[in-house]
Amino acid sequence: VVHAINEALGNHGQTVQHTAVADGMEQSSVASIRELATAIQEGTADTVVFLDSNPVYDAPAELKFGELLRTRKPRTTIHVGLHEDETGLLCDWHFP
Repeated sequence: VVHAINEALGNHGQTVQHTAVADGMEQSSVASIRELATAIQEGTADTVVFLDSNPVYDAPAELKFGELLRTRKPRTTIHVGLHEDETGLLCDWHFP
């Protein structure tokens, strides 16, 4: 819908610029959250700090990130963000 609105307003190439995603960029964020989930599951993540992120809400569902934080929780978990969201609620510390 947003693209249709921008097209109707003539915004493409004017106020809206489209760029390609850098090679591997999108894949690397998913790969890194999978790597973190594996580290939590294996018990090799001692302290985890979440900076303005909410993986309990937006990590791939098959990772069951909330369940990992509840059952295989690292020794220390810290959430830094504007809101105490789903991830913040499961952490030991929350700093706005």
